[in-house]
Amino acid sequence: MTDWTSLLTDALEKHGLPGASIAIWRDGRVEVAAAGLANVRTGEPATAEHLFSYGSVTKVITATAVARQITLGKLNLDTPVMDYLPEFAPPDDRARAITVRHLLCHTSGLVGTLFKDTGKNADAIAGQIQLLNEHRLYHRPGALISYCNSGMIMLGRLLDVTTGKPWPQALAEVLTGPLGLETVITTPEQALTWRHVIGHVPGPAGWLVEPVPFFIPGHSPAGSTPMGRVRDLLTIARVHLDGGTAPDGSPFLDPGLVTEMQRQQCRAAVDRQLCGYGLGWMIYEVAGRTILGHDGATLGSNAHFRIDPGSGFAVALAINASMGIPLYEEVMEVVFREALGVRMPGAPAPLAIDRADLAPWLGRYADVMLQQPLFVEDGRLLLETAPNPANTWLHFPPRTIELFVSGPGQFYAKGADALPYAPPRPVTLETWRPFAVFEADGDRYLQSSMLSFRKTA
Repeated sequence: MTDWTSLLTDALEKHGLPGASIAIWRDGRVEVAAAGLANVRTGEPATAEHLFSYGSVTKVITATAVARQITLGKLNLDTPVMDYLPEFAPPDDRARAITVRHLLCHTSGLVGTLFKDTGKNADAIAGQIQLLNEHRLYHRPGALISYCNSGMIMLGRLLDVTTGKPWPQALAEVLTGPLGLETVITTPEQALTWRHVIGHVPGPAGWLVEPVPFFIPGHSPAGSTPMGRVRDLLTIARVHLDGGTAPDGSPFLDPGLVTEMQRQQCRAAVDRQLCGYGLGWMIYEVAGRTILGHDGATLGSNAHFRIDPGSGFAVALAINASMGIPLYEEVMEVVFREALGVRMPGAPAPLAIDRADLAPWLGRYADVMLQQPLFVEDGRLLLETAPNPANTWLHFPPRTIELFVSGPGQFYAKGADALPYAPPRPVTLETWRPFAVFEADGDRYLQSSMLSFRKTA
């Protein structure tokens, strides 16, 4: 059996990362480990009792809290959101069709992310809804998957409204309190009462502590602020693995709703790896198995969460650095091989294709955050990612990666190009990331990691 502490220690050293923690549920028992540093500034060692940032893994927590309110009859999957939130009034009649189900499976058509701070007070999430009221929908509800932080923020607002309490108190009342998860927190004030790691970003001479922890509190239901012990995610996992039963044996979620959450509601345009969405769950295909999970990131952290309903297995991994994916790839390969007897799928074989055949897929794709021209240069298919000039809050230098063709409208990046950032030093990885160009809702889109960018030129 693998010594998880040694594995983490070796992987941290190999990839030059500060700290990490892992928690595994299998055969009715919990295994936990941690290694490295909680904070490079203080030199404090990371332990399994430290709180780590969850990032967008929070979306599973938010979805579970919403499922609890559905179980209690306070929300309904297919009721229009406007019935619950009359404050939601964007200049687009199509918004009347958005339901709770659309929000949970990222098909609402809301603008995906608006990085604008609405303060730290109890009305921070309500302020985000007012920001959405300034924008038309990105696409017709239900037409396609487009990863949507805004939809999860709106679900957080539904928890506010159905409990009559602000998000931190609402989450505690609906989910973390009943499940005994007092170490799952959403504010810096709560974090101060527990041992917690700090995120890290690369600097000119090594890791720097995260400059803006707990970024944009109004985005908390989507993942900007929540932290917890990595093992706490296993409690959430067990509710979903046990048909809605809480670890203490009490009923928590309606069993039929748990089944519905794990059912694929919509399919991604990419034809490999991440294949679609349930309700709150990303759905993966791994060696013939259906794996549910979610990934997350903040400015200075990565988190990863997977469950296998077929075997009752769950794993959560968190890294307190923004460049944690190489460690995730290495550690999860061992976890899946040992626990499930499967290997993570490798990249497909590239197909040779004439430039003329590529022409229908080329062009400029964009959303409110990013612009992504897909073009051919010197015989190579390239994708550039840069901030959309229309936004005033996102700034980074353009980055160009090479794509390989794997089928009609299907592409992938491999190695360092598959990472969502430019690594600060050379890395050797077998990782890969699929992309697709597809038609939906009368437009053409480019999709990667569930993000969909509309063709604009």
